[in-house]
Amino acid sequence: MTGYPYRLTVAVPEAMIDNAAAMGICLASTPNDAWRFDGAGWQDADGNLYAVASGVVGAGVVANWQDGMQAPAWAPDADTVAAQAAQDATTLVMAPTAPVAASTSIISAYLASNPSSALDVISAMGLTQVLAVI
Repeated sequence: MTGYPYRLTVAVPEAMIDNAAAMGICLASTPNDAWRFDGAGWQDADGNLYAVASGVVGAGVVANWQDGMQAPAWAPDADTVAAQAAQDATTLVMAPTAPVAASTSIISAYLASNPSSALDVISAMGLTQVLAVI
């Protein structure tokens, strides 16, 4: 795990999912590292929907996050305009500071040492999983 010393947890308002996915591509070293959102399956207390991604990342993601969004070699056609819009809308907090509450106006991101609990971070962001009705 020395190559992936951090866990990044991201809460994305439903309206920003496409931009966040573009940012995830621009931050990823390989296609396997790109963020993938499986719909907006989380909600805040007001019922607003969010997509969540969480995974281990290397120090390169932290460095790339501070730069402008650039298409990686493996995805030269990545939408850097959408990625930059997502980066501009992101509030990134690093542990030990508490995560920022999810909001429809920002992408909430939390970086902590790996291993850390994504579910604890998501809960601290004020989100609960949307339960399917059967």
